[in-house]
Amino acid sequence: MWKIKDIILFPIFGVHLIISGLRNDRFSTMCHHGMINHSEVVTHVMSSNVQKLIRRNAQTELRIHTHYDRSIKSLKNFQDIKKNIIEVAINFWEDALLLRQSHAMPSRLTLDRVCVDGATKLMTFDNKLLTFCTDGCVEWTKCGPINVPVSHLNCRFIYNGTPMISGHKGEGIYRANFILYISSLRTHRCNTAKVLGYAAHCQLEANTDRPMAGYINFCPDTLSNEYSDKTRSLFVATHEILHSLGFSTSLFAFYRDKQNRPLTPRDPITFKPALGWYSGKNGQVYQWSDNVVRTVNRTWLSAFGTFQKLAHIVVLPTVVRIARSFYNCPSLDGVELEDEDGAGVYLTHWEKRLLENDLMTATYTNSFQISPITLAMMEDTGWYISNYALSQSFSWGRGRGCTFATASCLEYMLEQSRGGHPITPFCQQLTSSFHNKNNGLQVSCTPGKESYGFCNLIEYSKPLPSEYVYFVNTNFPTVTLNSEINLGTGNLTNQYPLVKLGGKIALANYCPYHQEIEWEDDVGKSIANTHCHVSTNLKDPHHNFKLERFGMNSVCVEHSPNWHLINGDSLFVPPVEGAGCYTV
Repeated sequence: MWKIKDIILFPIFGVHLIISGLRNDRFSTMCHHGMINHSEVVTHVMSSNVQKLIRRNAQTELRIHTHYDRSIKSLKNFQDIKKNIIEVAINFWEDALLLRQSHAMPSRLTLDRVCVDGATKLMTFDNKLLTFCTDGCVEWTKCGPINVPVSHLNCRFIYNGTPMISGHKGEGIYRANFILYISSLRTHRCNTAKVLGYAAHCQLEANTDRPMAGYINFCPDTLSNEYSDKTRSLFVATHEILHSLGFSTSLFAFYRDKQNRPLTPRDPITFKPALGWYSGKNGQVYQWSDNVVRTVNRTWLSAFGTFQKLAHIVVLPTVVRIARSFYNCPSLDGVELEDEDGAGVYLTHWEKRLLENDLMTATYTNSFQISPITLAMMEDTGWYISNYALSQSFSWGRGRGCTFATASCLEYMLEQSRGGHPITPFCQQLTSSFHNKNNGLQVSCTPGKESYGFCNLIEYSKPLPSEYVYFVNTNFPTVTLNSEINLGTGNLTNQYPLVKLGGKIALANYCPYHQEIEWEDDVGKSIANTHCHVSTNLKDPHHNFKLERFGMNSVCVEHSPNWHLINGDSLFVPPVEGAGCYTV
């Protein structure tokens, strides 16, 4: 059995929920989980015991300390998960990011205890504005659902008007500037179908607002070190770590410029963002300023005509500079955030249409990479310096121009077609999901040439929103499988909009593109996919009709005419035709 592979991530205003599933349905199960509890996020935390000043613009290595809760350590495959998933994800971010900060690596990193009843007061201590408890500290402090070890904590409280540190101060963590707490607890959020886990930050540094600690809770039975599950788990871990480090709607209002000046105005008393709250369907986060994200109107072409489409765009300076170069669009005003108005998706990832397989889009549909735009976003938090060498292979949308970066995929496909150019990375083939004995299923390479897959253009059971209808029939309102479908022009004269036809991924504004294939056994277990770099995808010689080779030196190659194997009077047709993986 084959399926087009995708995993959906649903972060909800600071608590980032990981969702798996989606075959041919319009959208996966919507999640209705609560927002981050701001009373449990400790701000103005001292980052080190001895503040050794270093020169401005100096850089410090990002060092992440992991604390594994008993719940995840008890998993039978914990050591494999730790080595092959979590440590790989952490090493990636330690290579990708440096800290842009004004203080040296702390000799011992400690966190603050939560205050009784949330009663706090900001006071200057050791030349820093820090949070102190007015009524004492609670016995247990949590980071998400995880109890923070007492050895990681101290208690800052006020005694007779004097700020003090508890005598029960923990020893802290040696040579670290971020603590990641990892668990596998069956919490109430895990009761929702398809939730793989969730993550957020829990403590912010004084003077910079940089996250100092965060957590990931993997719902039980979701982590695996086996084959494609390992790829999924690695994606989830890598993605969620970045949410904890700063790519989060709940942190937009805390971003700073390169001189450590807040990009959103601060309250002169609390020093927290002063623009009030941004209210969404799932709760509230601090409202950010127009220096971070702005709302603009985009002109949007569909088969029914021209619409005005609201877009939230990141306008941070490095993001805009890098995106203009990447897309080859000198006038680009910003990069769109996800506009799907669903629980835990809206505004908290990149727009899927524009950065399809980037690590920080909300769905996992093709083998993930990191784009230079995501690395630019992390620079523009004010907390990091990015290693752009890690993003050189990202290709989705590269050099595609302003129409690709700002308009509908229909307008881009029409522009390409009229100029005699391929409509890559989009497609317009309606593919049957059933194997024909005379012809295999038609596939093409994905834009990065790392895998191959079907055009995910499908027919829905219900009409799509008018602004997302892109295809028409010029004679009668029917379509033929395995054929190119006509593009609409916005002029309904002699054109019949195919209102049920669209790309399988709603988050991509129903724009169709080639999507990797995953094979399952009879019980639904993943056994292979079409990613060329995965050596375990190598087929049994008796079934390797296309003579494919999988491994780190393999890429996708399209071939025509299609290959058939003839043995006497027998004709063998490969399950998929049109492309394969080969060593170069």
